[in-house]
Amino acid sequence: MNVLLLPCYNEEKALPLLFEKILHLNLSDLSIIVVDDGSADGTVQTARKWLNSLNLEILQHPMNMGLGEAISTGLKYSMEIVTGAKDAIIIMDADNTHDPSLMTEMIRQVDQGTDVVIASRYCTGGEEIGLMPHRKLLSRGASWLLTSVFHIPNVK
Repeated sequence: MNVLLLPCYNEEKALPLLFEKILHLNLSDLSIIVVDDGSADGTVQTARKWLNSLNLEILQHPMNMGLGEAISTGLKYSMEIVTGAKDAIIIMDADNTHDPSLMTEMIRQVDQGTDVVIASRYCTGGEEIGLMPHRKLLSRGASWLLTSVFHIPNVK
């Protein structure tokens, strides 16, 4: 079972758009874990509307604890679901700025023995979709800082 982990904070409007794209991929062995990080909007109610259409589970933090904690909660839970050595855990932003169709190729690479697959907007062919200018600036600054401190070949 492959797992898609979606940490969410106030994604009531973005989730239906993302779920619609995922639904059209016809990934029958995909379990979706939504981790709501104390959203103040209708994120949880919106996600619940998709329970019958997608293999979806919802975990909730009682208050906003940050992206790192949402991912940690989701990873701990996902480790209980993943059963095979070739199963993948995919972490994707829930704000509909990532193309879920990339999951198909990522899963294929894991099936062929790759341990870690990273889809980066900074790789050749990558692009930034739907990001506000200040978020692009912050993202580039963080990327530069991490690249300067951690020299990992072929990772941007």
